[in-house]
Amino acid sequence: MPENDKILDQYRGCLIGLALGDALGVPFEFWKKENVIKYFDNHDLEIKDFSRGDINFPAGFYSDDTAMMICLAESLLEKNFDLDDQFDRYQKWYLTGYATPFDDRSYGIGQQTLKSLMNKIDFNTMDGSDERAGGNGSLMRCAPIGLYYQNQHEEIKNKSLLASYLTHNYHISGWTCTILNTIISFIINGYNKKQIISETKNIYKNTAPNEIIALLEIDYGSMGEFSHNISGYSIDTLKIALWSWLTSENYLESIKKVILLGNDTDTFAAVTGAIAGCYWGYDSIPVEYKLPIKKHDYIVNLAEKL
Repeated sequence: MPENDKILDQYRGCLIGLALGDALGVPFEFWKKENVIKYFDNHDLEIKDFSRGDINFPAGFYSDDTAMMICLAESLLEKNFDLDDQFDRYQKWYLTGYATPFDDRSYGIGQQTLKSLMNKIDFNTMDGSDERAGGNGSLMRCAPIGLYYQNQHEEIKNKSLLASYLTHNYHISGWTCTILNTIISFIINGYNKKQIISETKNIYKNTAPNEIIALLEIDYGSMGEFSHNISGYSIDTLKIALWSWLTSENYLESIKKVILLGNDTDTFAAVTGAIAGCYWGYDSIPVEYKLPIKKHDYIVNLAEKL
């Protein structure tokens, strides 16, 4: 594959990988691990419809993870990097259902994001100091920054932190976004898995918090089963995604692994999907999985524009 075609394949794979992970994971959101395992004893991984209470959702439906990713990608393309515009789009999503599968109502908003969108943060106070804001709500949507600023590592760091603080004003949340987007950048540069982790650690070894460096020093390759905490805390979610990507042979394997953990399955799979989709590429994802994603063509178009 010519180099330009390969890069386009990785960009498409990153955003569609995120959306597909979301769509595959959301039917199992907050299921207990043992119940997910029991389900997959009798079923294959598939795009499926699901219900929440008396509401039915069609196969290919995605949640807040993808909707907010779309908002961020659009903002970068139309306004470069504009925090006001990012906030306005997220608020429009929450209030009107903008960027959702049917542009009708938002789904899956987290408490921290809800709090932030109801009370716009003063940009001058975005210092990463709010320990209550350590969840994965900014990590799930941040991949467009890694694509937009590909190979500009200082920009990736600064913009990832700021974009995260808009709703999750905690330095750990911001740094997990920085690491994810740096990994995406190195994937597009053609580095192998070992080089990607090593180079990412080298870039930030003198600036990243100790928890972030420790995350990059884990020997994921020797971990047959995931043996760390399973939660929606941003550090835990990124560990899950790195473990699955580093120990899998293809996109679908990596997604199934994280869904089998239960808990925050849509976001675990969306974060994993952004990395795995970028690494293995759009063309490696079977058509019967990716084409049913709601707004598939629009998301691919965003990736190509980025």
